[in-house]
Amino acid sequence: MKNLALALIALLVAPSLAFAGESNSKDDPYLIVKNRTDYYVLVVLDDGFNEDMLDALEPDDPEDQMEEFEDAGGTVLEPGESAKFEVKAGKHTVNYFILYNGVPDGPEDFDEIKTTVREGKDRTVYINGEVFYPTSG
Repeated sequence: MKNLALALIALLVAPSLAFAGESNSKDDPYLIVKNRTDYYVLVVLDDGFNEDMLDALEPDDPEDQMEEFEDAGGTVLEPGESAKFEVKAGKHTVNYFILYNGVPDGPEDFDEIKTTVREGKDRTVYINGEVFYPTSG
């Protein structure tokens, strides 16, 4: 009876373990963006700017602005926070704006970090401008 219970548990757990392993196959690398500043940071990946994001950047209540920016597809990182983006292998641009002295007027106010993500290799980019090349896949 004990062996039967163990076998049933194994059958229940095995599919979930297999599914969990599929979340980052070798074909789907992640670009991880980490905020190493003491401020909130607005992030847009590649050419992801859209009209709703630009409208959200118009000066008004900063809290509403960040929420509207996220609703439009942007990412807001708190100090020390990271975001994980599933990307295709190739060249990518992380556009970011550090909210320490006002709000951006548009995409031209964003800084950028250009990086290359290799197939099957995650890449971590730090908002302080450094790029980290992981030693393991």
